[in-house]
Amino acid sequence: MADRLASPASPTDAGPHPLANVTLPVRHNAEHLGVIDDADGREVCCVDMHNLRPDDEVVRLAGWIAAAINAHGVGRSEPEVSAQPEGGAQ
Repeated sequence: MADRLASPASPTDAGPHPLANVTLPVRHNAEHLGVIDDADGREVCCVDMHNLRPDDEVVRLAGWIAAAINAHGVGRSEPEVSAQPEGGAQ
């Protein structure tokens, strides 16, 4: 596992990541607050699955995480990810 962490994908790689099976870009799911999906609609991760944080914090955190994944994965300095989930916050 250490070797996988030592050599991340190149910032110019787009499409499926060979180790994570994630197709970029990722986005905040409009139907499920805090869920981040990949471009194929597969869940990548969930922010605050136990609903301990206020919704506005979850929206911001999910937006930042998605932006960071997209920025690293496709080499953008300004990721095309909104802090709001598609369709607005619930």
